[in-house]
Amino acid sequence: MSPTARLKSAFHISSNLIIFLLLLLTACAGTGRLNRDYAGNIADEKILNVHSVESVGPSMGDEINLMKPFDITVNPLGDIYVSDNGLNMVLKLNEELEVISYEGGIGGGLGDFNRPAGMACDAALNLYVADPGNNRIQILDRNLRQATVRTEYFGNDGSASKFSRPEDVAIDFEGNMWVADDDRVLKINPFNEIELELSYSSPVGLNIGKAVSIAATGTGIIAIGDSGNKKVFVVSSYGNLISEFQVGSISSVAWEGKDIIWISSPINERISAYDIYGNRLFSFADKSPGTRPMSVAVDKRGMLLVADAGLKKISRYEILRSLPDQSE
Repeated sequence: MSPTARLKSAFHISSNLIIFLLLLLTACAGTGRLNRDYAGNIADEKILNVHSVESVGPSMGDEINLMKPFDITVNPLGDIYVSDNGLNMVLKLNEELEVISYEGGIGGGLGDFNRPAGMACDAALNLYVADPGNNRIQILDRNLRQATVRTEYFGNDGSASKFSRPEDVAIDFEGNMWVADDDRVLKINPFNEIELELSYSSPVGLNIGKAVSIAATGTGIIAIGDSGNKKVFVVSSYGNLISEFQVGSISSVAWEGKDIIWISSPINERISAYDIYGNRLFSFADKSPGTRPMSVAVDKRGMLLVADAGLKKISRYEILRSLPDQSE
């Protein structure tokens, strides 16, 4: 085995161990529920309603006022991150929606942003931030200290290619980075080499109009939000199409477990839940005038988080469900 092959093998072993430990921690933490990626189908439980628990904003304290909260994501330990287009900033919140730290400012330097968009966390708790105005992905540590910047990725022949205004990023269970990059989706391995391209012209043909959001389950299923075609595509980790369905306007997708996809529709002013085959399970809206839900996420406690750019706030909702049918 070559030195490079040994390095890659050792990397995958260690990264898989980290992922296993974090998933175990998430499943066993004091939430009163198992990690739904590995136990049961949450779609078997009918969504009856959602209950507003709390909201914060525009004022976040410490002289920070939300201007255009764009994306929201949660790491395995429950830390909450919000990207704000207007502030050109990323905020870290605790589970009580209080600001712990923040990073940003308009620009192209390390820690600066130009319209920060979608985000994702890896197994080591690093935060990946799509920075479309700077045509790059920034990677910060858990406390929002700058770690590195990626502006390009490499092909099998060693040639470099640039990102084209990436809007979102997801990290799968093997540590691969999936990037929503205009009219294509890229799968890039931990060595920054491209593994797969999903687009109309790629060998794995997928007619993507404008990829604006992407999310991965713990079992390797990928959901892609396409605002150009007003669709959601669901694919395997190898790029095989599982389903595609129309949803109207769309700005973000988020998994709850392995079988429910929550989407935000700012134009329609609604949040909706679908199963992986496109059956709509539930839909609701904030009744306040001017609402514009840009992003959704599910927190460690199984509650729904919404970043609303119109109302300049972050809201949390409890999802009320019926018990699954236990009859034979």
